[in-house]
Amino acid sequence: MDTKNECNQFPEFLRSFENLTAHFDEHFGSLGSNERGDSFLNLSEKLIPLIEDFSNFPPPTPSEKKTHDSGVDLLTTENLDGHKLCVQSKYKIRDKAEFDSIISKFRDFENKLKPLPKQGDLFEKDYNQEIIIPIPEYAITTSSKLEGILNRYIHSTLASKSYYDTLLSEKRLIIIDGPKILKLLQQLYRKSNLIPSNIEIRSTKGWLDIGDVYIGVVSGQDLKGLYSLHGDALFFENIRDFLGVTSGRIVKTRSTVNQEIINTISNEPRRMLSRNNGIVFRAVSASPNGQNKLNLEKAAIVNGCQTTMSLVHSLAGPNECQVLVKVVVTEDAWDIAKAANYQNEVARIDLDLARFLRPQLVRRIATSLGYAIESNSASNASAVLNAIYQYKIDYDELKLFYLGIFSRKPNNIFDANYTELRVDVLESLYDMADNEEKIFSVILILLKESRNALTACEKIFSGEEYSHLFKRFYKDDKPRYRSFLAVAAACATVRQDISSREASTEDETSRMSHFLADCRRILENDPKDYHRSYKNAFATVADTLLDVDCSKGDEIIYQNMFNKMSNMSFSSVYKRILIRIDADRDSR
Repeated sequence: MDTKNECNQFPEFLRSFENLTAHFDEHFGSLGSNERGDSFLNLSEKLIPLIEDFSNFPPPTPSEKKTHDSGVDLLTTENLDGHKLCVQSKYKIRDKAEFDSIISKFRDFENKLKPLPKQGDLFEKDYNQEIIIPIPEYAITTSSKLEGILNRYIHSTLASKSYYDTLLSEKRLIIIDGPKILKLLQQLYRKSNLIPSNIEIRSTKGWLDIGDVYIGVVSGQDLKGLYSLHGDALFFENIRDFLGVTSGRIVKTRSTVNQEIINTISNEPRRMLSRNNGIVFRAVSASPNGQNKLNLEKAAIVNGCQTTMSLVHSLAGPNECQVLVKVVVTEDAWDIAKAANYQNEVARIDLDLARFLRPQLVRRIATSLGYAIESNSASNASAVLNAIYQYKIDYDELKLFYLGIFSRKPNNIFDANYTELRVDVLESLYDMADNEEKIFSVILILLKESRNALTACEKIFSGEEYSHLFKRFYKDDKPRYRSFLAVAAACATVRQDISSREASTEDETSRMSHFLADCRRILENDPKDYHRSYKNAFATVADTLLDVDCSKGDEIIYQNMFNKMSNMSFSSVYKRILIRIDADRDSR
């Protein structure tokens, strides 16, 4: 792919250093100096382990001294060579004097590492020989462009210039400035969100060619190499992320399967081929090029993310592993992806939503719109990209919004019944030109503003007589309640009951298109109007839920409230909210 065309695939903020600077200013500029420094430090902490120059160091951790003036903000433990990495993270470096100040602090930091002579000794001893001191290496991270500043600094006579020259001569200083951060972020975005344009894959026994399907056996080491080269972009068309060690948690429904794969790779790698179902690639085209190799155009793994990532994270075994690989040549990724995943433990609702809503797709579009998507299975690359945003959205909560808006009844937020999902309407909406990003825009703004409104409700409805009954509305792990409130408030704001569905796909598509457009107009131009609707939705639903028997234990009360809320007549709730809104308007 030529550089210009690839650049156009990046979101706007990654297309130039100037755009990235504007992005930083938008997301960090309004913060106080300490908050801004903390936000940039968070980015640096996530970025450092992914930089090749620092690959021989353990991951860094923030300095115990909670200050950005001590000279070192991030530290690693000592590596095998007896070196430790010391990082100064500074959001902006404005001139050569400020740069010299950082170098001066590095010098002071290094001097403090040297032990002082023991008191009472008659003769001075070389205690550096008695105590082995780790050798510090330094890094500076900044969003500023340092080319001009460094050029002026090199020709200066500032106090720490000689120490700077020493660090350079000893190769103990690396500078990661704004333009380098841009390149790193572009690489991470490419490896997370852009389907590889070309992949070369080799079968150890050649390829069996049957029509538009190729079948072969690929070594685990080669698959591991593909991931190293292309990253999570290999799975962009996969219905789910890796459920396992990459996420920092073990998903109970899949952990046993993943652990078995890892056990086989580590302990019995030669049995991988007989035990594992293999992986499936979807490619636009495939062409043999001799030596048992296939060149694949725009290829992605639609089934086999678990197997591939288990190979990647296994410390031993991939060299001896062989994996069955099927390559299907087709333009339609979803026909293959759905068929390949029916055999696995993937909820039917996720299969039906995958074309429109899957972690990889959501992260790509959210990134371009200025939001970070948090999910339990987010990759390292995604974590870095998330660190450059102030607005963070939870993927699982976003999925509930889709269920509420595109199901026959918004109550499907509680049931997640795939038969209630209007897939026909979603397909029709997404087939419209440029509609995919528009739909995401509306729902992301809705989610953001609903959180703002919920925060306000927590302050308003704080009476000790009743507030404890609704604490689940606020809990992060109970998003169904607040998602239902958010959708109900949106309907009330634009005065349209989406549960009164049209039978015709065409009519319902037109109706939902207008609903989403009206929501966006109000959310962008008068979010306080939506906040008022949310407040009234909260009061309406809370008032209805007070009818449950509150004399039982908390768990029984919560269960009864859940059942009552999931079985509410949405149309009745909608009308009651409107009555409250009209009463409020009349009283103002």
